[in-house]
Amino acid sequence: MSNIPNLNRLSNVRVLVTRPEGQADKLQLLLEEQGAEVVFQPAIKILPPDSWAEVDNAITRLKEYSYVVFSSANGVNMFLSRLAELGYGVEALKSCSVAAVGASTAKELERQGASVQIVPDEYRAENLAAAIIADVQKRTHEQKPVKALLLRASRGRDVLKPQLESVGIESTQIVIYKSEDVLKPNPEIVDKLKSGMIDWVVLTSSAIAQSTINMLEDALRQAKIACISPITASVVEKNGFPVAAIAEPYTMEGLVEAIVKAVGSRQ
Repeated sequence: MSNIPNLNRLSNVRVLVTRPEGQADKLQLLLEEQGAEVVFQPAIKILPPDSWAEVDNAITRLKEYSYVVFSSANGVNMFLSRLAELGYGVEALKSCSVAAVGASTAKELERQGASVQIVPDEYRAENLAAAIIADVQKRTHEQKPVKALLLRASRGRDVLKPQLESVGIESTQIVIYKSEDVLKPNPEIVDKLKSGMIDWVVLTSSAIAQSTINMLEDALRQAKIACISPITASVVEKNGFPVAAIAEPYTMEGLVEAIVKAVGSRQ
């Protein structure tokens, strides 16, 4: 259950969730706890990388890295699944400091038995880089070069690697999963949007935001848009769409609370 008070503050509100198939349960629960009706139209698909070669090579060399950095829960699941397939357990990460971009990613690591040493206060790649750099500065006793393994999606902002390398942290960046757009929406969802039967559309990443816009086009203008962070919101606004709510903090709970506040202010 969530920490948001269950007051049915979203009664008679229909919300379109655009997260990948099989990954919307938490957001659905949080919205339904507030009385919302939830409908779905995945905007992206999560797939394994085209080749596991780079991942497998990194796994065999884990002890060389000072840090293993996870940028999403998807990356956690893909990496730990591959570890198991190669005959390793989660204890293989104990030789490294594990960093997670945010609380949800850290929780997924901990749920699967990994210990997480670094989680930034704010869910942004810039803050994650700053947290790692601050940790490196504490390691004055270490003689070996500091190396970081960055596990990322096939697309996204390229922030971590240049920021870490700017202070001398040798960084290896590998694709741990592919993110592909869903090209054709469910016609029923499009009809509901066009007829004003969907009140809110929630966008939980930049990739999801761009794919949703490409997929739904002007039908999206009939609903209000809520984004999980200013970075996601900037993608929406650059495409000429208004953003009605932004999560604070940048979590699923924060996203639902932002919608609750926006709905309350209009009543």
